[in-house]
Amino acid sequence: MELKPTFREQMKALQEALESQLKETADKAEKQEATINFLKTEMERKSKMIRDLQNENKSLKHKLLFGNKLCGLHAEESKKIQSQLKELRYGKKDLLFKAQQLTDLEQKLAVAKNELEKAALDRESQLKAMKETVQLCLSTVFRDQHPLHLNPFRPYRTQLSVPTMITDTRTAYVSTTAKPQEITTEVNETPQIETTKEEVLLSTPECDTQIVRCDQLFVIHASQFEVTRACLSIKRELLLLLLSRFSLV
Repeated sequence: MELKPTFREQMKALQEALESQLKETADKAEKQEATINFLKTEMERKSKMIRDLQNENKSLKHKLLFGNKLCGLHAEESKKIQSQLKELRYGKKDLLFKAQQLTDLEQKLAVAKNELEKAALDRESQLKAMKETVQLCLSTVFRDQHPLHLNPFRPYRTQLSVPTMITDTRTAYVSTTAKPQEITTEVNETPQIETTKEEVLLSTPECDTQIVRCDQLFVIHASQFEVTRACLSIKRELLLLLLSRFSLV
């Protein structure tokens, strides 16, 4: 009977100890479960972060590949631009060379124009000199011409035309082959006499030689004028060809 209360006390103490241990283990289990849940949530969060990082890595890889392609395209475009710049530089040099050629041609054309103007002035002066020589020939011939014996009872009609300017010397040279008109005057007969100063003029050999010389000079200067005109037309065609090439470039 004495052992029972002590045993009971021991049993109570042991029960209390066991209950306390159970409480502690339960608390520890709850804590461990809480930590496990926390670790699970952290694990899920970390795995999600890993998946996001992997997806981001994939997108970055795609972006990197696309960037590499863009870099290749830009490199090709830069090469094309560099080649175009080189072509533009060469084209600029060619254009400058053609511009220099055009300026040289313009200067040559200006010189040729001045030469043509001088030739035209020389031709005009030579034509004036030819006209003066012909007029001098006319004056000398009519000064040396003998007076005609006319009928005092009938009027004597003559057609005397003094040419102030002879425009075509070649027609005068052709008319030198014509024979002078014979003038016959009688007392009883009164014929109608019509003569011109041109026929009287062309009957003299000195005027014939002067007209032949004038005709030769006219032909020579006309041929020179045609040659210079042909040269000018050739230069003009060359200039137009260069201008067309310049516009095409």
